[in-house]
Amino acid sequence: MKKIVSMISVLCMILTMSVTIIASENPYDYSGEPTRAIYYTLPTMKGDDVRWVQAALNKFGNYGLAIDGSFGPACKSATAKFQAAMGLEQDGSFGPATRAAMVNWLSQNSASDNTGSAASNANSPYNYSGEPSRAIYYTLPTMKGDDVKWVQAALNAFGNYGLAIDGSFGSACKTATAKFQSAMGLSQDGSFGPSTRQTMVDWLRNNGYGPVSSSGNSSAISASGKTFIQQGDGGCYTASAAMIMSNLGATWNGMSATYQNVYNANGYTAYLSGSTPGKFGCKRYNLETSKNSVIDAVKQYPQGVMVAFYQPNKGWNHCMVAVGLNASGEPLFYDPAVSYGSNGGYGFTLSETTAGGAYGGASWNNLLQVSVIVK
Repeated sequence: MKKIVSMISVLCMILTMSVTIIASENPYDYSGEPTRAIYYTLPTMKGDDVRWVQAALNKFGNYGLAIDGSFGPACKSATAKFQAAMGLEQDGSFGPATRAAMVNWLSQNSASDNTGSAASNANSPYNYSGEPSRAIYYTLPTMKGDDVKWVQAALNAFGNYGLAIDGSFGSACKTATAKFQSAMGLSQDGSFGPSTRQTMVDWLRNNGYGPVSSSGNSSAISASGKTFIQQGDGGCYTASAAMIMSNLGATWNGMSATYQNVYNANGYTAYLSGSTPGKFGCKRYNLETSKNSVIDAVKQYPQGVMVAFYQPNKGWNHCMVAVGLNASGEPLFYDPAVSYGSNGGYGFTLSETTAGGAYGGASWNNLLQVSVIVK
C-alpha cells in the first residue's frame, strides 16, 4: 500500500512539473509585463511580474530559469544576455528599455499564442484601412469605422494598451490616445486629430510598419529610392545591417550607417555583432525562420529584412536583404556581395540571385535566419 501511495505521489509531482513547464512557455500565462524596474538584490525581488520576466527570458533564450517569481543571479545573467542580443546596456536589470525590447520581441514571436498583449500588438494597423482622414474623438454614441480600427491597432502597436479592435472609439481609446500624445509631447486632449495622426504615422514608419494596398495586401515595395551598400572584405551581415540602418536614417557618433562606419562600430569586425545596431539607436529582432515569415516581414518593414542562407556549394553562410515583393508575391533580394545586387532598383527573386545560383546554391530549404532592424 505504501508503494502505491508513493507511486501516486511521484506521478502527481511529474504531472505538476509538466503543467509548470507548459505554462512557463508563455509569459502572459502570468501577469502582464512589469510596471516596475526589476533587478537583482538581497533579499530578491519577488512577484508575478518576476514570473513574467522569467517566462519571457526562457521564451527568448531557453535559459531554463525556474518560474518561481524570485529574481536571483540566474535571472540577472539571462537578462544581461538578452540585453546584449538587443544592443542594450548589459546591466542585468529589467528596466523600461529592456521591458520594451522584450515586449516588441514577443510581439514578433508570439502572435499565435493569443494569450496577451503580445498577440494583439502583432496586428499592424495597416491590416485595416489606411490612416484616418477625419478627426476621431470620444463622443456618445461612439464614432465607429475601419479607420477607428486603424487607430486602435496603432495605439496597441505603440503602447501595448490592449485595446479591443472593434472599430468603436470608446473611453479606453481616448485614454490611450492621451498617453500617446503625452509620450510624443502633444496636447493631451485624447482626440485623434491631424497632428496626432501624423505623429503616429511617423512613429509607425520609423518602427517598420509598412502601408497596405486597397486589396489588403502590402504593396510591392520597389527597391528604388533605397540606399544599397556593397560589402567590403567579407561582411555580408554588416553590409545588410548598414543598408537597413541607412534606410532608417540611423547614425552613430554623428556618422551615417555606411559599411565602414558599421564595421568600425563592430570593433573592426566584418560580421555583425548583437550589440552593434544599438550603437546606431536601433534594435535587432529575430523572426520565425520561414519563407512566409520573410513575406510577412517585407510587408511590414519597408526598410528591408535581413535574410541569411546556407550556401551548400561554398560551405558558408550568406546574408541578403529582402527589399520587396514582385507581382507574384515572391520576395525580392538585394545581394551585397555583387555590385548589381539592386537589379536596376527592383531586386532579384531568390532563384535569380547569384547567391541562389553559381555563387552558392541558396534555396528556401537552406534558410538560416530572418531578422529585422528597427529604430
